[in-house]
Amino acid sequence: MTLDDISRILVTLEATDVTECEIEHGTQSLRVTFDRTLDSDAGQWVSSTAASPVSAAPDTPDTIVVKSQATGIFRLRHPLLAAERIEVRNVRCGQPIGYLEIDSVFCAIHAPTDGVLKTILLEDGERVGYGQAVAEIHIERSS
Repeated sequence: MTLDDISRILVTLEATDVTECEIEHGTQSLRVTFDRTLDSDAGQWVSSTAASPVSAAPDTPDTIVVKSQATGIFRLRHPLLAAERIEVRNVRCGQPIGYLEIDSVFCAIHAPTDGVLKTILLEDGERVGYGQAVAEIHIERSS
């Protein structure tokens, strides 16, 4: 996440009545908390303190859990692609590691970082909820 990304997120959240939000992107996370009160005269929410983003911890875990970005049916491969399922493989950031079927649309679930696809936690055809763990990617550290 860049400072421009964080700025856009804060502007968007400021216009809502959201009081807390946490966003994870790869190995980075951002937590924003607003202390809001309702101004009954103006009929709108007022922030009494500024949002305080917290940067990711410097020590990133060796394993990243990939979470579903929506609800739907988990698919190991896209129906129009003939690639076979591979249990353990090296993955690059942005590479599809599975698909989420929502109605008749297939949305790729992308690897958030480079690493080794350690475990796929769901079976093909299994229902998945928003934020549910889908897979684990092991990050190899260079010494």
